[in-house]
Amino acid sequence: MIGAADHVLGETPARAEQQQQRTLGVADHSTERRVGERRLARTSRGDEQHRRRATLLLDVDDRPVIQLDIHPTALAAAGVEIKPEWKLDGVNLLPFLTGEKPQPPHAALYWRFGGQIAIRQSDWKLVKGPGGSAGPGALRGSANTEGAELYNLTEDVGEKNNRAAQEPGKVKELAAAWNQATGRRSKPH
Repeated sequence: MIGAADHVLGETPARAEQQQQRTLGVADHSTERRVGERRLARTSRGDEQHRRRATLLLDVDDRPVIQLDIHPTALAAAGVEIKPEWKLDGVNLLPFLTGEKPQPPHAALYWRFGGQIAIRQSDWKLVKGPGGSAGPGALRGSANTEGAELYNLTEDVGEKNNRAAQEPGKVKELAAAWNQATGRRSKPH
């Protein structure tokens, strides 16, 4: 299967150019590895030819986005006009990827699942999930920021060092932003 995917991915840019088509590929952190300043697709083949092809195929943008952005981006790439009544949660990333919009696509990203919560704003992430310091009982009931952990993702991408005790002001700031954003949101549709 990896060989077939490798074959198709290797031919995709040439085919798209011949047919005057655009190609949109999406990969998240689980399908990449850092190599110098570039990220390459993971594969069982580590040869130089594959690395060159993957470098040409993948253009990486390190600004934080969320999977909800894939839907409006794919629709826009296909030329579909997005209607406001669809109430899509994500944003079209094409203007950000082309450089038309240089700012980050989101001022902050928010997650909520049962009693689990998270907000990422710039380099900081406030999160409360299973196995965290809040304990398993904290995830029952409504979602809130009480007992959430704080991480600086620039310094600690693996989220190993909870900085909540050292940065109470940042916890308060992110908790207020999460509460404001999620209080405004309607129930999932």
